Amino acid sequence: MTKRGNNVRMKSTTDSSRPPFVAKQQLGSCYAQIIGLGTDTDGKDTTPSVLLFTDKRRYCFNIGEGFQRFCVEHKLKMTRLERVFFTRTTSKATGGVIGMLLTLADAAGATLGGMMAKEDDGGLATTTIPKMTVHGPNVRNLLEAVKVLVAENRGIVVERGGETFRDEICEVKPMLRVPEMIGPLGKRLNENSDNNNDNGGRIKPDLSSSSAIEELEPVVSYEVQLASPPGKFDAKKADALGVPRGKERGVLVRGESIEIELESGEKKIITPDMCVEEAGRGARFAVVDLPTKAHLDAAIQIVEKMKKCSSGWNVNEERDLVVHLAPANVANSSEYQAFVQENFANAKPKHVFANASRNERTPIFLASRAVQAKLHGVDGSIFPEPPSASKDDDDDKKPSTSFGVAGKSLLKFTLMPQRSMGIDESAVPKIETPRAIRETAAKEAELRTKTNKNPDEDKSNRKTNDEFCANHPGHKVVDDVDDNEVVVTFLGTGSAQPAKHRNVTGILLEVEKDGENYSALLDSGEGSLGQIYRSKNGNTTVVDNVLINMHFAWISHVHADHHVGLPSILAKRREAFLSSGVKEEDIPNLTVFGPRPLRWFLSQCEKIEPLSYRFVDCRDTLESKTMQELLLSSSSSSSSSFSSPFEKLVSIPVTHCAHAFGIKLEGMTNKSNLPYSIVYSGDTRPCENMRTAAKECTLLIHEATFEDGLEHEALAKKHSTTAEALEIGSSAYLNILTHFSQRYPKVPSFNGDDGIASARGQNAMIAFDLMRVDFKNLRRIPSLLPNVRELFDEEDDEED
Repeated sequence: MTKRGNNVRMKSTTDSSRPPFVAKQQLGSCYAQIIGLGTDTDGKDTTPSVLLFTDKRRYCFNIGEGFQRFCVEHKLKMTRLERVFFTRTTSKATGGVIGMLLTLADAAGATLGGMMAKEDDGGLATTTIPKMTVHGPNVRNLLEAVKVLVAENRGIVVERGGETFRDEICEVKPMLRVPEMIGPLGKRLNENSDNNNDNGGRIKPDLSSSSAIEELEPVVSYEVQLASPPGKFDAKKADALGVPRGKERGVLVRGESIEIELESGEKKIITPDMCVEEAGRGARFAVVDLPTKAHLDAAIQIVEKMKKCSSGWNVNEERDLVVHLAPANVANSSEYQAFVQENFANAKPKHVFANASRNERTPIFLASRAVQAKLHGVDGSIFPEPPSASKDDDDDKKPSTSFGVAGKSLLKFTLMPQRSMGIDESAVPKIETPRAIRETAAKEAELRTKTNKNPDEDKSNRKTNDEFCANHPGHKVVDDVDDNEVVVTFLGTGSAQPAKHRNVTGILLEVEKDGENYSALLDSGEGSLGQIYRSKNGNTTVVDNVLINMHFAWISHVHADHHVGLPSILAKRREAFLSSGVKEEDIPNLTVFGPRPLRWFLSQCEKIEPLSYRFVDCRDTLESKTMQELLLSSSSSSSSSFSSPFEKLVSIPVTHCAHAFGIKLEGMTNKSNLPYSIVYSGDTRPCENMRTAAKECTLLIHEATFEDGLEHEALAKKHSTTAEALEIGSSAYLNILTHFSQRYPKVPSFNGDDGIASARGQNAMIAFDLMRVDFKNLRRIPSLLPNVRELFDEEDDEED
């Protein structure tokens, strides 16, 4: 046996015989997890995400609208998320990235993402700015849109990553690009040239067998290879070879050779294979996204070409997991099933389908759904039953095949340790029925009702309210309107960032005027499109009609919680027109009223996908003008064909940030041409402009971010308290308070805590997500407030 001398020198060398990608140490636990965004809306608004969790870092594939809200509800920490891989960069896959980045920026004081404490040359502790790197097709244009709102001055850096990525944990690379991106000289376009075409990154695929060449959204499917775990170290062999104990043995485990000096003075190279077992293959999985049948057709042709290349597609590639993001109408088709079985021929991988049909349209935002289910028991028309998406697509009515498994939201697939590899449903939430939620809430409310302090006070205030209403012009309006003539639906009623009980701000107006249907948006925070689908029970036909009949969109200011959801609505509106048979050149531009900075944001978003809009600065709507003056465009309409449900639209400067506005809309009832008005504050401190606009209006929707007693916070952040908002609307027929701080997820408190909004006798109500306010019901809405408050235990009002 060779003995080790006293003077041992170590020299590490690279061993080329070892596998090229071996982890330096054990990776620990590692799993892929499904975030089922869009599975309750048939994927019409957004696409699911796939998270790769490791002990050290997080990686994510796609961040659709609602991502941050989902993470908050289910307590998924994204502080170690450093890289995002987009399969596509249109709003369906990227709509949630701005909200997520702003949340990370707000938490920049803590260790997150790329932020790590370190010492500078002077020995002082410093911190680097958190950094997020994004990969995917056409990400350059995406970053230009993101940087409008998220920049280094917000405490985070967003960078563009290359085509492939590799660190000590995993390697991620494109597996399939659709359409096949071919340059003018026959060379494949690389990541550095993804912005050289004039069509927002869209490439015309080579579909030689198809008579119709259509433009396809660039989509990338990814292959992920985890580093191979280190081989097991054989200490007995190492002792026999004379390998000293200590760090030298760690070098061998990492796949490097060492040089030792024996007692005789002889030098000897010890290679890892002498005392370390060969490392096994690290886990490998794929994320496959083919969002349309046209993408599937193109993919079939591309893969056939790749099979003919020596370095092309290998159907027997050994994978452990394949996650399919294709929507139900694609994934359930026989063509897709054949494509998967033919081109992922190795028998080992588990196929997981993250689409609505496979998941039975399972609700995603469970806390908000529970609130809605409780409220439905108070009034079924004002608080509709929590929706289940409609199966109005013939393709979706076809039964799913038995191939693969449903990618339930929060389903995990364990990748490491390999002995535990496989499906793990332990985190998949149990879904209560709305009826069960209501029964539990009713029992709890009954107990609280028995301790009601002063019911006589409620009766006294209600009498005062009745007297106030009877003398208000709005009283006649309510008597004159028909059901569904003027309807206001709250798409989101929270502030700052999405939370589990309340989405961020958005309001949908629907008006029937002279037999025609119209819709309009007042603000559109992230997730507004999904909320429109939920408000229509997922019925695609109904939602398409709402979008096609959209009259205008109006944005109060450029804080992200008020406008980030607009691009996805514009894109979906355009898609609705195309689906209805309207030619692309005939799609009418939607008028978007907004503050000046919004124009730049939308112009960057339009480089990613066509939006079909016409921008009007809110400063051009400060004076009372007819809707014909504001909306009529010589290029799209004539005065003889113009119609509008509103007589006037006026933007109102308010006290919040630069370029912040409220709005007043004036209309006439169908029967008697009685005037009515809707006033919406946007975000503001109490100000004289809003007080004047709200005078004797029919409906005032006013922000009430903070409860009474927090005036100092409201003043510092230029928001209003509940009492301040109600004072502004003291002469309004009905006040609806919204834009609550997420610290009040359910019912904010009023002075007196009796459920009556104001001692002055006015009517008021608290807004909830998906609350439906029909003008026909304005008179009775305030009477529901005491019952609403009884539903919720105030001890549970704090957001987790």
